[in-house]
Amino acid sequence: MNEIAHRIQHPGRGMALLSMGMLVLPCLDVFAKLLGQTAGPLEVTFWRFFIQTVLMLPFVIMAGAWSVPKGTLILQMIRGLLLATATVFFFAALKHLPMAEAIAIFFAQPLILTVLSAVLLGERLRIRRITAIMAGFAGTLIILQPSVLVFGCAAGLPLISALSMALYMIITRRLADEVGATQMQFLGSLASTVVLAVLTVAFTWGGLVGGGMTPLSLTQISWVIGMGLAATIGHALIVMA
Repeated sequence: MNEIAHRIQHPGRGMALLSMGMLVLPCLDVFAKLLGQTAGPLEVTFWRFFIQTVLMLPFVIMAGAWSVPKGTLILQMIRGLLLATATVFFFAALKHLPMAEAIAIFFAQPLILTVLSAVLLGERLRIRRITAIMAGFAGTLIILQPSVLVFGCAAGLPLISALSMALYMIITRRLADEVGATQMQFLGSLASTVVLAVLTVAFTWGGLVGGGMTPLSLTQISWVIGMGLAATIGHALIVMA
């Protein structure tokens, strides 16, 4: 397993796939922002993972990816829940912040990921990386300071999302040599769907927040499907990277 810390296979291909994934994911954010006008972050996140689970199921069946590698199930579940946490907090940020502001603060995630990779995976931090981290952190502070003054604690929501996403990426790297992309995507989204279904029933249908789930119009259903497609494609590209 030390290979994970010292070896990166096909870095050019990985960078290309990661770049494509990061280009697709803003489409997910747009659909979530639209749905968030009438639905809460928990509800929007539930639909996002539910659709992804449904979309991934045929691929799991065709690939026969039912056999879970020994010792990876719990880690895969944690990975899925971290992604769900990141998504809930980011969708909450979209409800309270302008999209550009939320995304700009969330972009602290690569900085957090770089530091965590050094601590948890043993990756070496060279001078260029350290310089980039310091510059990026300074940029995040510049963006965050006026945001806190204008939006209050809501400006911290994208940072919590960024931390959860960085931990999700760490576990994704850890599992990449043992678990196929199809199974990793499916089990992560399935775990998130189950947990979010329980929370949505408790907080939304149960009346703790609001008076029930928001009825969806045909337009909103198309946004839900678009959100699920963008999530499935974007995160599949990230896993393959």
